[in-house]
Amino acid sequence: MPLGYTVHDLKFVQGALVQPAPLPIRQAGTLALDTTSTEIKGPCLLRLISDEAIVLDAREASADLNTATAQYRIYPNVPAEIPVHSKAIYLRTTLGVFSDAVDIGQPCDVIEVVPVLDTSAYAVGDVLFNPIAIPLATRLLGGRAVLQSVSIVDEDDQKPAMDLIFFSVLRSLGTINTAPSISDVDARDCLPTVSIAADRFIDLGGVSIGTALQSEMGRMYEAGTGSASIFVGAIARSAATFTAADKLRFRFGFVKA
Repeated sequence: MPLGYTVHDLKFVQGALVQPAPLPIRQAGTLALDTTSTEIKGPCLLRLISDEAIVLDAREASADLNTATAQYRIYPNVPAEIPVHSKAIYLRTTLGVFSDAVDIGQPCDVIEVVPVLDTSAYAVGDVLFNPIAIPLATRLLGGRAVLQSVSIVDEDDQKPAMDLIFFSVLRSLGTINTAPSISDVDARDCLPTVSIAADRFIDLGGVSIGTALQSEMGRMYEAGTGSASIFVGAIARSAATFTAADKLRFRFGFVKA
């Protein structure tokens, strides 16, 4: 746990907080089965236990938690931890279906994204695809994660060399299939890049599989305020032509801080 973080234990019974233990809380409602929320000051580490399966909603603003929410699964009688990196976090619990909630008890994840490609021929240096979200790459809004693996399924067997450009917030690299034209201001949100050479692809017949070098991994990424997503775009470093817009599939493996 980082220096300066305090630890708080939370116990839930039927979705309601029964053990504050104590918490530095300013009430912004009640942490219960409704649309109000409780503010907890950070930075800190929350350790949670619940007698029933619940979903924990978290965000960095006190507005209605029905919007712009990160959700986390908490299983019955299974301890879970949430690091709060920001100055404050607003929490709400609900009983019911997990839907798209995140397993906070498992701090690793492999997330697949499929960017939109152009079907005209790419030249070296063109924008291969504009940034798209890698959803829930971090455990908490504004959180951090370490990128540990990148794999690519190339269904057109083009073996395209590329530079992956990561951002903490959604930015544009410019017009797809032309030279990049990102502004100086937008470039300030850039995170560590990953280069993948054509020889990193293995030919499997009509499809090829690419993998980033391990030396490119192990770097820290941080989501923007109010988001649990990291965004990724790409620049082509070899010529390529795709037959459909969905012929590249990426899988990003993260260890979440």
